[in-house]
Amino acid sequence: MRGKSDLNRANQAHKENKAVPLIGDKLELNCYNEIAIDCECKTSVEGVFAAGDVTSVPFKQIIIATGEGSKAALVAYNYILKLTDES
Repeated sequence: MRGKSDLNRANQAHKENKAVPLIGDKLELNCYNEIAIDCECKTSVEGVFAAGDVTSVPFKQIIIATGEGSKAALVAYNYILKLTDES
């Protein structure tokens, strides 16, 4: 490839996850400093859900982040319903 590429700069920005100072050492992160989630947006901490570009979901695009946010909200809602049913 000839010419100048912004790929390295974009990759570096991606590694500098702005959520990391907020979560400290509470949540599991992957090697890219992203919050590790499962297919239901669950994190390593019970009752904590995450979505969007700060997570381990590939393809950092608005449409994907939007879908992941909707999924996280639905899973969190069901989690809360389950908690209230157990009370």
